[in-house]
Amino acid sequence: AAASAAEMTIKTVTFTAIRVTTRVHDDQEKRRGAPDPYLVFKSHRSEVGGPRAHKRNDFTPKFDGPYKLSLGRPLDAEQVEVELWDYDHGQEDDLMETTRIDFSGDAPEGTKSFSLSRGGEITLTWKIQGRRTTKPTPGRGSAQVKIKGIRISELPDVAGPYILLEGTSRDVDERWESQAKQVNPEWQEPRDVDYDP
Repeated sequence: AAASAAEMTIKTVTFTAIRVTTRVHDDQEKRRGAPDPYLVFKSHRSEVGGPRAHKRNDFTPKFDGPYKLSLGRPLDAEQVEVELWDYDHGQEDDLMETTRIDFSGDAPEGTKSFSLSRGGEITLTWKIQGRRTTKPTPGRGSAQVKIKGIRISELPDVAGPYILLEGTSRDVDERWESQAKQVNPEWQEPRDVDYDP
């Protein structure tokens, strides 16, 4: 069966108009010169960026983007790790600065500046698509439902029927084991299943 529209929805964030300021290598200029910086964006689902978009000899690089990053399903976390690297042209690249940004409390589109781990700053514009548009009932959060004693009668001749419960927070909340070659299968053990009221 074809997946439903909700199951197919993937949440993404796109970054553009990025400006970075860093002075990490000030104390190394005589030995190394200015850095050749590039950006990497990471979520729990994917990673974008890399040395192909590096800037040469620049403490205040600008990156037009777009950098499009998957955030998973509509209810998944919206935390993004940003890494600023120095491209070393055939040698091992150096990690200069990092920051972690949580967009869960922000509007789906905006521009903001964030501090980097060693005194730098990054300013970027973002656009999040695929967020869940309906909210749970105010004051009710997620809950559980207890299910037990499932019985199906006069089932056609199938190899191994099983029960599958699907919720809005996860692909599959619970699956009962198969009942091999049972015309009247029963599932008696209780299960606690998360759902969104």
